[in-house]
Amino acid sequence: MEKHRWRCADGEEARMRRNNKQEEEEEEEDGEEKEEKEEEKKKKRKKGKKMEKKKKKKRKKKKKKKRKKKMEKKKKRKKEKEKKMEKKRKKKKKMEKKRKKKKRRKKKKETKRRKKKKIKKKKRKKEKKMVKKRKKKKKKKK
Repeated sequence: MEKHRWRCADGEEARMRRNNKQEEEEEEEDGEEKEEKEEEKKKKRKKGKKMEKKKKKKRKKKKKKKRKKKMEKKKKRKKEKEKKMEKKRKKKKKMEKKRKKKKRRKKKKETKRRKKKKIKKKKRKKEKKMVKKRKKKKKKKK
């Protein structure tokens, strides 16, 4: 009987040891699972961060492209405005030149006219003088 009890105790101890071993294995497995889950989480987080970085980069690129386009448009507009202004300036210059030419011509004409008038006046005066002289001569002869 005692032998049986001893064996039983022995069996109990063995069972306890087995149970302990099983519990330890389960804990170990749980720990491994936990670790795996943690690693999975880390990976996901890393992937998320990577994706976020990628998205950020994409956004930045898009913004840069948009800004570049805007700048190009601005430059184009500025160039066209400059072209228009240049055209206007040239036109103004041309008109000014024309006006000056016209003025010059008018002045020339005016001077010519005045000169002619003067010459005519002189001629008339001379003619008058000559007529007077002739008359005087005729009177003297008589």
